[in-house]
Amino acid sequence: MGRIFEVRKHTMFARWNRMAKQFSRIGKDITIAVKKGGSDPNANPALRRAIQNSRAVNMPKDKVEAAIKRASGRDAANFEEVIHEGYAPHGVAVLVECATDNPAHRRCDPQRVQQEWRQLRLDRQRRRSSSVAWACSG
Repeated sequence: MGRIFEVRKHTMFARWNRMAKQFSRIGKDITIAVKKGGSDPNANPALRRAIQNSRAVNMPKDKVEAAIKRASGRDAANFEEVIHEGYAPHGVAVLVECATDNPAHRRCDPQRVQQEWRQLRLDRQRRRSSSVAWACSG
């Protein structure tokens, strides 16, 4: 069809890819907010913030309403917020807050970091924050 069409097609698909990532992230935020505080945006500030974020990325209103309806149903994914903490190279403390539907799943080399993960699990079981969370709280 020509080079111009190929360039235009590449631009459109790149834009659609970015939109899909943003929409799925906002959909997860809406699901978490609905699970925590209900489906009424007037009574749920987290949902209201998620809806404002959806407007900022131009997410269609029907997709927002569908995400709220899907999250308030029984078949919705149960996302859990998990905090992973550790130290990066050169002693930089790192806290990573993430939402997952399977908190036991981790992608790591078990032989290399087995001891660190074991310690993090013990800290989480004791409901005690580790040194990274303590250093970031002050």
